[in-house]
Amino acid sequence: MFIDRYHQDGDGCLTFAEFSDMILPRNEAYKGLVLGRGSINKNGHFPRGECFLRETQSDFDRLLKLLILTESRSESLRQRLAKRKDFDMNKAFDAIDKDNKGHISRDDIMTFLLTKGFIATLPQVALFFDRVDRFKSEMPKKEDFIRELKPKTDIEFN
Repeated sequence: MFIDRYHQDGDGCLTFAEFSDMILPRNEAYKGLVLGRGSINKNGHFPRGECFLRETQSDFDRLLKLLILTESRSESLRQRLAKRKDFDMNKAFDAIDKDNKGHISRDDIMTFLLTKGFIATLPQVALFFDRVDRFKSEMPKKEDFIRELKPKTDIEFN
């Protein structure tokens, strides 16, 4: 599931571009800081796994663990929702698509969350929107939304 979240071509492997997309910040300013840095090892040779300073390696390890944990918890919630007889993914989409356009916007998500008493920031909504809008259409349709909410595996997550 973790790899499936980030790879685009269905081969089950991450390319460097997909890996970069997974770990780089979404904020363009922070992304520029990371991409603009040179290597700490000027001769370009280092033992595998020792390419970072200790603190950076620790942060990188925590990021990967958090990405995996987040995906596992998301799958657990997907499975619980799928088992609920009173939950309909079509109706969930319709509740967010306030004008019955057949697609949802960031604004639709913000409005829906506000009606539920949850105040989300634009960057938080953008992260969720990007998950649903995997093909970057800027207008994810019901199929895109349902694809995100459906369980991804038969393996039971608690």
